[in-house]
Amino acid sequence: MDILVILEDTQGSLHRLSKEAISGAQMISNDVSALVIGENSSKIAAELTSYDLSDLITVEDDLVASYNADGYTEIVCRVIDSESPRIIIAGHTYQTRDFIPRVSARLDIPFIPDIVSISDSDFTKQVLNAKLNATCLSNSDRMILSFQS
Repeated sequence: MDILVILEDTQGSLHRLSKEAISGAQMISNDVSALVIGENSSKIAAELTSYDLSDLITVEDDLVASYNADGYTEIVCRVIDSESPRIIIAGHTYQTRDFIPRVSARLDIPFIPDIVSISDSDFTKQVLNAKLNATCLSNSDRMILSFQS
């Protein structure tokens, strides 16, 4: 698996920033898989039939019936350990800001947040309350990215 996109549920529908994350992932690679977590995962999976995804993983478990940082961290880490994606991507939401740093720390994978554009292997992110843009890159074999709208 090249890229794993972690999708977010917003009241039973796919969060708009998850759509941004899928789009960003597809700019990087043609091998994009997605992970949907929680009680609405099968409903959201049905929304994804028109998206060009290599694989779709759904997780429905009491641990993550509704969002909680510890449960999501555990599930996402298990999926990453099992599937070994090169890049993990999520929409940059409050939920992502809550649990993704925990995933990054636990798995020792660098996290580049707030990406607004991609150019080759460079990522542009906003800094100083979106007053400036900074170009980032990583020399790590694996990375976690979050996309802003």
